Amino acid sequence: MQLNLKTFFTPIALTLAACSSEPNKAEIPPVTYLLECDTFEYVARSDGERLWLFLPGETLALPRVSQGRYQNEDLAWQAEGEAYRLSGWQGVDHLCRNNPRKAIWEHAKLNGVDFRAVGQEPPWVLEMSGTSVHLWQGYERTERVLRVMEQTQSSAERPQTRYRLEDRDGQTWLLRLSPGHCADPMSGERFETRVELETEGTQYAGCGHALH
Repeated sequence: MQLNLKTFFTPIALTLAACSSEPNKAEIPPVTYLLECDTFEYVARSDGERLWLFLPGETLALPRVSQGRYQNEDLAWQAEGEAYRLSGWQGVDHLCRNNPRKAIWEHAKLNGVDFRAVGQEPPWVLEMSGTSVHLWQGYERTERVLRVMEQTQSSAERPQTRYRLEDRDGQTWLLRLSPGHCADPMSGERFETRVELETEGTQYAGCGHALH
């Protein structure tokens, strides 16, 4: 199994990143939801002025009509406390709840992230987009920006993708991705890739998966 991580930005993600209702208005960071309903789930993404709905089989955009409410002539989406009501889709009202843990991964995907990984004790998060890697470490979420300098692939018998990374201070990091079942020790969430990160004798272990 070869992990082929290519930079991939959907037209919708590019549109969302570029949206701004006024040239001089401060850009509002997008908010992403993973909404779980009785019989289905869907992703919603707000950029402040419109809401994108990634529904089963179709993608729709609703303009904002008031705080927490988006609506067009056919559909309405309304925040109701900790629940979110989608009215009119397939002729039915759907009351759904956000799953914040899953929403984080959908948010990264729509931001153009190709691969995301998490680890614990101390906590860390890694996001790879093409040859750019962002690493957040510790409870204070100290951020490092790294660049992929070299990529190698091991044999088919023991598949593993290795990356040699370098940060802005010239420090070398080694990132190893191995296919196989992996579970986060804190949340119990299961992943498809084992992740190892190493620099100057310090090692990090975690789990992740490709988003595109």
